[in-house]
Amino acid sequence: MSPARQARSRRAEHRLSVPGIALAALLGNVAVAELPELPSASWYVAAAVLVLATLATRFGPYLACAAVAFVWTAGFAQRELDRRWSHPASSQEIEVAGWVDDFPTLEPGRAVFSLRVERASRADVPSRIRLSWYDPPPALRAGTALELEVRLRAPRGLVNPGGFDYERWLLVEGIGATGYVRSGAIDAAAVASLPQAWLEFRDDLAERLEAAVPSRSAAALLSALTLGIRTDFSDEQWEALRRTGTSHLVAISGLHVGLIAALVFRLVRLVTLRLPVPVAERALEIAVLASAAAALGYAALAGFALPTLRALIMLLVVYAIVLSRRRVGLFSALALALLAILVSDPLATLSSSFWLSFAAVGCLLSFAARHRLAVPARARFAAALGKLGQLTSLQLVVTAGLVPFVVAYFGQVSLLGPLVNCVAIPLFSFVLVPLGLLAAAVTWLGLPDPGLLGIAAALADAVWGLLSAVSAWPWAALVLPPSSPVATLVAGAGVALALPLHPLPGRRLAWLALLPALCGGVDRPASGEARALVFDVGHGLAVLVETASHTLLYDAGPLYRSGFDTGSEIVVPALERRGIAVLDRLIVSHADSDHAGGAPAVLAVYPKAELIRGPDLTRLGGEACTAPRRWRWDGVGFEILHPPPDFAPLGNESSCVVKVTTRGGSVLLTGDIEAEAERALLASPERLRAAVVVVPHHGSATSSSAAFVAAVAPEAAIVSSGYESRWGFPKPAVRERWQRAGARVFVTGEAGAITIELRAAARSIVAERALHRRYWRP
Repeated sequence: MSPARQARSRRAEHRLSVPGIALAALLGNVAVAELPELPSASWYVAAAVLVLATLATRFGPYLACAAVAFVWTAGFAQRELDRRWSHPASSQEIEVAGWVDDFPTLEPGRAVFSLRVERASRADVPSRIRLSWYDPPPALRAGTALELEVRLRAPRGLVNPGGFDYERWLLVEGIGATGYVRSGAIDAAAVASLPQAWLEFRDDLAERLEAAVPSRSAAALLSALTLGIRTDFSDEQWEALRRTGTSHLVAISGLHVGLIAALVFRLVRLVTLRLPVPVAERALEIAVLASAAAALGYAALAGFALPTLRALIMLLVVYAIVLSRRRVGLFSALALALLAILVSDPLATLSSSFWLSFAAVGCLLSFAARHRLAVPARARFAAALGKLGQLTSLQLVVTAGLVPFVVAYFGQVSLLGPLVNCVAIPLFSFVLVPLGLLAAAVTWLGLPDPGLLGIAAALADAVWGLLSAVSAWPWAALVLPPSSPVATLVAGAGVALALPLHPLPGRRLAWLALLPALCGGVDRPASGEARALVFDVGHGLAVLVETASHTLLYDAGPLYRSGFDTGSEIVVPALERRGIAVLDRLIVSHADSDHAGGAPAVLAVYPKAELIRGPDLTRLGGEACTAPRRWRWDGVGFEILHPPPDFAPLGNESSCVVKVTTRGGSVLLTGDIEAEAERALLASPERLRAAVVVVPHHGSATSSSAAFVAAVAPEAAIVSSGYESRWGFPKPAVRERWQRAGARVFVTGEAGAITIELRAAARSIVAERALHRRYWRP
């Protein structure tokens, strides 16, 4: 080899890889998301020293990229945290003025909306807050200017195993405080800014579409596809979308933005190439500009939502490469787009849409690199069948490639998704979206409708009918237990190795790496042992007790005035993700909504569960709770201690009290009993002793008498109460009483859900917030 060729070879060996740089930056970014708290400035100095020491090595530049991404992301996250409202909730009212910067969720007697704050009576009020307003004015809509008196609290959410991370979502959305409106009015004299006026235009267009389309479900779908408004979908429609794997199609994301851009690019280029030479010579530039303008307009129509912004950034990066006329590989272009997003929005990696979109694009590019989808001129019928087979294979590859992320974020995989998407993606992308945009344009301009709205509405209704029918099939979707971080990493590595991006053998066998994520299960207690999970449901109670082969649910959480049902939103998803197909028994301690509100939703999913209810609860059927009653499951004893048949009064005092006894200790579940019930139970104090107690009545001062606390003498006392409870639960005197008795006190609003393991060898109590600490959770 000549010296010149040897020099070029050495330079090629040391040339940095764009995908390698992007991967290093991604790893540095993701490392921040795993931190329990953000690093101090001293860590940045240590990182800089490490980078300088290794910069001259082969992998030094990649380490530097990872370090820079880590510092950039951590700094960005710290800035967002510093903007948050950090004060405890109080009765202090704060005056704010601003405008509704998104489409509000309107419910009977209540509205939930985000407010862009323009001025406030305190300087530390965040620039964006999320508020609830009971009995709001009817004219409240997107873009409305408001003057309000509000009470704020720090961003806080319920934390349950595998549950929705509300605090992370608030961070990604840039919402620095939550709260509710005490009083307020619409500021009719306010002058609308450009973003505010654009939001009002979108809202007005949505109202016109809704008025022009007779079917509410069709109007909801068309509004979602054209304007990015997804607040009009019912729970049943969301469930149909999830079970058929088509949720991504109702979001204006990279798929729709990319297809509209590609369609405009192709049409404009075909036209300009047939124009006179001076124009035809610039066909590429004109087509790129027109396509970028169309994508920008579509993203603006969707309100520049985060997924559309990411898609727009990716598209602009690709077009910059196209206009430069440089030979850049597909994956290098994808890597440049990834770098642009990590720089412009470092918190994007905290959202599921980021991972799903990039994983899907990676699978598509990998498949396209290996298969050619062009149809040859001869044997068109056979070629069409082959193309259909390739499209089906493509859907299977994309679906399998997304499994690690779908399981990690949603815990549910649509078994029919690949087949449904083969029909739904072309229908949505090439028919419904263009039709919807044309219909919106006709509606906006006030032109006579040539039948576009009727066709679009009929197709939308047909789509809903098809999706509803498919989702009703029992095996349409598979609910999976949460996968461990190791299983998720193994599955992600397996997907990467299964794609044709490397020369290594055994590519098809790499798909087997998905099995740990798909087949992993939640371990059941051994015979004679039990596990109890006290859910974090705010002010209410729900406790799941598992033995080796049986399951008991004690209370089902509250049904809030807002309509939030912890039974359907927290309890049922947790049972399904734990693989619980049969709920053996549901005990509802008494009739109060914070204990019984979620029961109908649980019974709707588990109708064969045996129901035992408090004596004051009659609307659900079942049999009344009466002491004494005992049974054994898998070597674990269950005993109803209260109320006796002739006990009065009803209500809190007649709550059904249950004791669960194992070889590793016992748990006492007390509902909302108060002083009179406690005195009745103290007639046999030996029955009350337990290692763990769920404190009566959420730590109210009317319960937990000194004699009762002494009789129970627990190691741990768990209070199921909301964070900064409006009633001050648990009362300080009650907390101190349990602590003086030697108990560690856990409050679900402070610690999240509590898991109690009653094993023969040892007992353990784990708080969810402590188990999964993240910097965005206080």
